[in-house]
Amino acid sequence: GDYRLLERHERDGDQLVFTARHEPSSRVVTLVLLNTKRCKRLDVWTEIIRLATAANATTHPMLSRTWSLEQHGGSRFLVCEAVTGTSLAEELASLGPLPAARAGVLVSQLAEAVAEIHAKGAVHGWLSLDAMRREPPPGDVERTGRVRLLQFPLAGDPHRVPLRPWSNDDEMRKLGRQAAFVAPELLHPELACDRRADVYSIGAILYALLTGTPPCLEGDPEKTLRKAAFEGPRPLGPPQVSPELAALVAYLMERDPAKRYQDAGEAASAIATCFGLVRGAHPTIEPPPAGPPMQPSPSALVAGAVAARPTAVPEVLATPGPLSVGSEKSASPVASPSPMVHDLPVMRARRWRVVLLQVVGSG
Repeated sequence: GDYRLLERHERDGDQLVFTARHEPSSRVVTLVLLNTKRCKRLDVWTEIIRLATAANATTHPMLSRTWSLEQHGGSRFLVCEAVTGTSLAEELASLGPLPAARAGVLVSQLAEAVAEIHAKGAVHGWLSLDAMRREPPPGDVERTGRVRLLQFPLAGDPHRVPLRPWSNDDEMRKLGRQAAFVAPELLHPELACDRRADVYSIGAILYALLTGTPPCLEGDPEKTLRKAAFEGPRPLGPPQVSPELAALVAYLMERDPAKRYQDAGEAASAIATCFGLVRGAHPTIEPPPAGPPMQPSPSALVAGAVAARPTAVPEVLATPGPLSVGSEKSASPVASPSPMVHDLPVMRARRWRVVLLQVVGSG
């Protein structure tokens, strides 16, 4: 379509990730090519639409931007901001822990960003130091670049329903150091990530930034997960950290999810109080750049529809908001889905549907 693929990036999961250039605007983006076979499952495709809508609507400057869900021919893909830089996992291994005050500011920003994801009705599910990027700093001064959090679909496999970091033993073994940030209740094979799992991950990130070592980290991911589930991390305390900060970390990382803060908003308030910060006041984070001006191009707005049965329209497609039902020949975004609902019998006859995800600016 309008994109020239420049470089492929190795990622776990069924998606393919590329650096690409949007030819009409010459803007460099990240393009996530979805697995066509898995997208034919109604539950998977509906969840992709829901999470893409939530990610598109977020505005926190720490979050990577998700601009559009598109289709060209038989390919379905998501277009996202190209976030560059070093993962905080690599930075921590190289430079060691952060001073408590700096760790508090950074994790406060992280909790605020995840709180917005929760407010949109979604869960991140893949939080770890590997999902956070330190952008190249001005003048190559260490640890002065802006930190960004990769969100859907860049942080993990976008096809995963229900949302879990792994679904079999092979995938668990591939977790590596990321296992240290996974909530221990997810060892239960029937449980999926929820807001409380994100809260645990926020606590694990804070623990790692304060100590220089991810919590419960063992040489094997399964051993790491079991240590978190049955022992928990080594308790923090003076002189390393204050009693108040040690209590905060312990509460964020409670092994029983019912005893944690119940969402990232509660966690953000507690973190801000502990460090004497004001919620939402983060002048050190600059707004990310705006996305490519893709609205004039129909192909930049069109997302493929479910071709497989059942043919009933998922409820998420009929609700007001950024997603609306339209046709592949639409020349511009549709402001409201209601005029198109009457065309659904015609669309069913064609055996396909298309959703439009309006491109929202990132500032």
